[in-house]
Parts: sequence; C-alpha cells; structure tokens
Amino acid sequence: MSKHDEVFREEALEQLEIAEQALLSFERSFDLQDIEEAFRSLHTFKGAAHIFSFKELGDFAHLIEYVLDGIRNKVIHNEPGITTKTLNYLDHLRKMMNESDQFTKTKKHKQILEEVNEIANHVIKTLKQNNQEKEEALLEADIDQEDQENISTYYASLNPTEPIDSGSFHPIFQIFEELADKTTLEIVEERDKNNEALISRWDLYISGQITKEDISAEFLFIEDEVTTSIHKVANFDLFKEMGFDELLKVLKKIPSEQKLEEITQYVSSLKDTLDTEESKQNTDKKQKKNSSLRVSSEKIDDLMNLVSELVTDQASLHLLASQSNNSQLEALAENIHRHIQQLRDISFDMTLVPVERMTGKFHRMVRDCALAMDKEVDFIVKGEKTELDKTFIETLSDPIMHMLRNCVDHGIETPEERIEKGKPVKGTITFDAFYSGTKVQIDIIDDGKGLSIPAIKNKAIEKGLITAEEALTDQEVFQLIFIPGFSTAQNVTDVSGRGVGMDVVKKNIESIHGSIDIHSKEGQGTTFTIKVPLTLSIIDGLLVKADDTHFIVPLAMVHKCYEVPYNLLANNVSKWITVDNEPHPFINIRKEMTLNTTPVPIKGMGINIQGRERSIILIVDEIIGNYQTVLKPISDYYKDQDFISGATILGDGSIALVLDINKLIEQEKLTNMIDEQ
Repeated sequence: MSKHDEVFREEALEQLEIAEQALLSFERSFDLQDIEEAFRSLHTFKGAAHIFSFKELGDFAHLIEYVLDGIRNKVIHNEPGITTKTLNYLDHLRKMMNESDQFTKTKKHKQILEEVNEIANHVIKTLKQNNQEKEEALLEADIDQEDQENISTYYASLNPTEPIDSGSFHPIFQIFEELADKTTLEIVEERDKNNEALISRWDLYISGQITKEDISAEFLFIEDEVTTSIHKVANFDLFKEMGFDELLKVLKKIPSEQKLEEITQYVSSLKDTLDTEESKQNTDKKQKKNSSLRVSSEKIDDLMNLVSELVTDQASLHLLASQSNNSQLEALAENIHRHIQQLRDISFDMTLVPVERMTGKFHRMVRDCALAMDKEVDFIVKGEKTELDKTFIETLSDPIMHMLRNCVDHGIETPEERIEKGKPVKGTITFDAFYSGTKVQIDIIDDGKGLSIPAIKNKAIEKGLITAEEALTDQEVFQLIFIPGFSTAQNVTDVSGRGVGMDVVKKNIESIHGSIDIHSKEGQGTTFTIKVPLTLSIIDGLLVKADDTHFIVPLAMVHKCYEVPYNLLANNVSKWITVDNEPHPFINIRKEMTLNTTPVPIKGMGINIQGRERSIILIVDEIIGNYQTVLKPISDYYKDQDFISGATILGDGSIALVLDINKLIEQEKLTNMIDEQ
C-alpha cells in the first residue's frame, strides 16, 4: 500500500466513523443537523475517493448521499429500519475498503448495490416531481443555504513539507482540478531555488459559491504533507472587479507574508467592508486547528524511545556529577535533569488519547445488540475526554465490548420483564471514565437484573470449585465468574454469554497492570469497575537489590518497609512471617529467582506490598530508594518469568528488572495451595 493510499484509508475510516455517529444521534433525536453532518462526511469521503482513484468507493458513497438527501428533504420518512439500512451501507463501504477487488463482484455486493440504487432513483424521481433543484445541484450544494446564495473570494497559501515534483501524479494536482471545476481559480506556483522541477509553495485565489470549510475539506486527505492557510478576503467575486488582474501580477512579485495585507488593502479601496466577524471566526478556527496536529504513531514511538535514552543518559550524568566533586558540573547536571524531566512529561502526554477513540463503536454495538435481543436500551457515555495511553485504548476496546454485550444480553431485561418489575421500559447502560488518583477508572453500569449470588455459588459447587460449607464474601463470589468457562447463563445466545470469556477480559486488563472488580445487587443491576494506570511508559518505583541483581517495585503498591533477619527465613517451612503482630505470607526474591552469587547478608529488608487480592512481604537484601524509571521490554531470557513485566537501565548502565507484583502474588498463592495438597 502506497503512502497516499494509507493516508486515504486513515482519513476515510475517520469520515465513516463521523457519519455513523451522526446517524446514531439522528436516530435518538431526529435532528436533521445530524443528517447534515453525515452528508458532509460522506461528501468528503466521496471527493477523496475520486481524487485517489478509488472510483467504486466514490460511486457507492455518492449513492448513500442520495439516501441521506432523501431523509433531509423528507422524501424518505423516518420509517423503521431506514437508519439501520444506512448504517449497513456504511459497513459495506468499510468492507469494500478492506476486501480485495473481487469483493465488488460478489453476489452480496450486487444485491446491496441494487438496493441502494433503487432508493437513490426513488429520491431523484420524487425530488424532480416536487420541482426541487436538479440532481447534481442538490448533491453538490452546501448544507448552509444562506452562505451559498453569495459568492465569496478566498486567499489560500499551501506549503508542502517537502517540495513536490511538478511532473508527478501527486493528489494535490487532482484537487486543483476539482476546485477549478466549481470555482474561479488562479494558481501561483513558487519553484524550488535549487530545482525548477520542484514546487515549494502555492498561492490560490478562489471565488465561488463555496465556504472555507469546503476548501479545507478538499485538502483534508493530504494535510500531513501540505500545510494549508485559508482566509476569506471578500464576500463577493473579486475576479469581476477592475484592477484585480493587475493586483495578481503584483502579488506574484511580493513576499508571501505581505500578500494577505495587500489583498486586504485592495478590498478596502473598493469601499466594501470585509466580513470582520467571519474573519475573526475563521482566525479562531485556524488557531484551534493549529492547536492539534496529526502525527503517526511510529513518530511518537520514536520520540518516546529517544526521550527514554535521554532519561538514561541523564541518570548517568547525574551519577558522574555526584562523584566529581565539581559544583559547576553538578549544577549543570541538575539543570539538564529538570529540562529532561519537562521533556519527558510533555512526551508522555503526547501518548495519551481520549477514551472517545473507542466509545464511538460502543454506541453502534449496544444499539445492534439491543435490536437483536428485542430490548430497549439507552447507552450513556460520560468522561469521553478522559485520556489514556493509546496502547491501553487498543487493549481495553475488545474486553469492554464483551462486557457491554453481556450487559445487553444477560443484564438488561426485556421490556415485559421490566414492566413486571416496576422498572422503566427502557434499560440503561452507562460508560463512565474519570481520573482516580494516578489511575483512570472506567465504570460500566447497567440497571438490569444483577448477579445472583446463590446461582453463582451453586454453579461453583457443581463444578467443584468450592464446597457447600465454604464461606465466601460477596466479592469472592463475584470473582468466580472470571474462572475460565464459568457461566450461570441458562441459554446460549448469538450475542454473548455472561461468564464466558470473562477470564480473557481479566487477563487483558491485567496485562496493562489494571484491575477489574464487580459490584452487583440482584434485581437492581451490576457495576464493573476497571482501573488502569495512565501509562506504562514511566513507573514511580522503589529500587531494591537482591544478591547482585536490581529490581523495581511499583511504588503505588508499597505499604511499609521493615528490617528482617535472614535467619528467620532459613528454616521457615510455612512461608509466613509475623510483622506488626500480624502474620503475612512472604516471598524471598533470592530464593524465588535462584540468586546466590553473593553471600546472604545477616539482615534483609521486608517490603509490605498491597496486591489486588492480598498483601505479602517481599524479602530483598537492600532498599536503595525511590526511582522514576522508563519501562523497556525484556529480553527473551526472561520471557518465561511471568512476574517480570519489564526492565530499565540505571544511571551506571546496569539493568533493573521491574516486578509484576500481582502475578508474583498469584504464583505464591498457587504454590501454597500445591504445598497444602
């Protein structure tokens, strides 16, 4: 796939997502502005598809435009199923993008094409009968009719990140042709000083029934390669004014930064006022647009890697400075430390993305599941702007989808059941994301039937997981549903099965050092609570040493530290130790990791660590101190060590291993169970 094809694909999928969300919003509110937004996105998609020579995609999008046009002109009434049909057409567009060229020859494609063609022809015929505007005028007209009644003139400057060969097939030349077809267009090129074949800048003068947003949309799919600045300079056609041709000749000769000022003065001399309010709005929009920039994830990853290297180098410099007895070097090292810390924080912030990146598809999924189950469900999303590491978004998306399916399928009752229980006919599922300390918490709440503790216990007894006499807290009972294959569902459905796959949900969440808990009350509903760190790229840790190996313990899990004589552990068969007058299980890192290259010290250090389900005492030789570290992937040598989650490079160049405390506790618990048996 070429670079331009990748750009098209990324932007095209984004436009389809916007259209889909607009349709879902329309289904809830019946606000025609949502149809306008969907239409605008499809129009942008269609134009880009034709620019990049994806004719079949553009043609199919053109047909969907007719469907939307029929809805907004009330040719197609909001009959049951029309939103579903249109959403299915968007799905089909995605399939056309993802499948091979042979997909358009399949029977399924031909059936859908015939169906949407039939609707489009009905819209065209009806609109003509109603003396509406001609087909092309309808489809190409801007949504805002008031703006379209007047011709406006714009000045646009285009600056490619790298000069573009004038003889190439770059999409920008196709965009110029598209603009020239519907506006009066004057293009002024600026050639590269070292190579006349390369173009380093364009100045465009555009007049027509077009808005600034329309012009911006034309260049949307190449915005990574070309920086665009667009200004409305007059609310009439400057090309028809005397002296404008002469002005264009002058503009070709003056520096770029003076051109806008020169045009402004010319318009003022015509004794016509500029639309100052719109100019201000456009400036605000321009500034807002410039406040964000699309950057590939590969570039962000490269930046993070470089910052990580700088953090490591800074730690080495700090160590050398402290050993040098040179006050100037120490001061310089401190300044560098401060600047790198700021750079690191800014870089880490760049890896964070809002959770709305994944909530968009949740709306559609909940809607479709509810329709399939003949249930009525309101899906409410809160905290969409809460930010998470982009890799966490990818990891959490599928587990949350599974949980939402469970909520619809087995949590929310049918309308008849809800009426019988005195509940509102329409059930509610809420997705709520918010910051909780140094973590992000996501609550998934339904007001359905809740979990039955007796049913879960009976199923666990039936499977031999617990005995009938065993006393369990509610939380311990709820944790049983995370056992592989555990389910209390009476019927298997096509949508989901509560319990089935929940072990995978838990595993995926824990893979990013997260946790999941359940709170439920039978008859009232269930809440799943997910907690994950903001990022795994940086860890505030406690640097410790066992034998000649350094380890990092996540500081958030450290409760207290003690001195522990090693002779108390030597013959300890029970693997329990008493500290603060309370017994605790312990893990001796020396023994666990088979570390014995140096003599065992007389005294070690015990670290009271609070895990998710229990606490343990971690025994090490020495506690060195707090250490903020950049997490790096581990080598193949440690791949089989589940309780090692990564590594970091210390200031002296040595390696410290980052402990996965929850997995360490799980292994200790499993070992004790085996020993007891």
